Amino acid sequence: MHNDEVSYADGQFAIGHYPVGSKLAAVQGEDGERLAHLMLHRQDLTFALECCLTLSNDSTLTSVVRQALWRSAIVAWAKCFSKSHAGRFQLERDKIYPTGVAHDVYDFFRKLRNKHIAHDENPFAQAHPGAVIAPPGSDRKVLQVLCFTMLLDTESGGTDLENLGLLVETALNWVTTEYDVLCARVAEALETRDYAELDAMPGMTINPPKAGDVGTRRTAR
Repeated sequence: MHNDEVSYADGQFAIGHYPVGSKLAAVQGEDGERLAHLMLHRQDLTFALECCLTLSNDSTLTSVVRQALWRSAIVAWAKCFSKSHAGRFQLERDKIYPTGVAHDVYDFFRKLRNKHIAHDENPFAQAHPGAVIAPPGSDRKVLQVLCFTMLLDTESGGTDLENLGLLVETALNWVTTEYDVLCARVAEALETRDYAELDAMPGMTINPPKAGDVGTRRTAR
């Protein structure tokens, strides 16, 4: 699976490994849509894996950086198993992970993302307001109003980090295999067409994102 071979500048594509190519034709239809979605999944999962590897290999990270990497990895991984309003298909737990412990680990991290990291719903984060009442005879009856907080540290390295890394790596391997198999199948089908038909295929077009697109929904493929 090669993505870094393609560059885009001044409205033109450059294909590094294929200098003799006459055009870059767009792969459309269901196969094109699935290839696009698989590549987007791969980008998220690669990012999540890099976060996990950095957490595992760099002991000098500050607490806030560790938390940032930990939460980012979970969100990027879980995103691939969530519904997308832009039409990107979601990965399925039962197709990727074996039953048993792997499903339990998957369910834990999904709940961690949904109920704690992305939303504040479970007891992992708590705040308890209270008032410090002064002894009788004091100048003031209430010395201070305060709030006692408790936050469970869900990033502690060890087994949890290993489990998250395995979840991400397993999903990434599955996506990579699916992508490679589909690429080969599409190439084989195109090879059977006449050259004139291939040459008549629409060229690939791209509209680079702009800051103003932040609130818009990507067109479903």
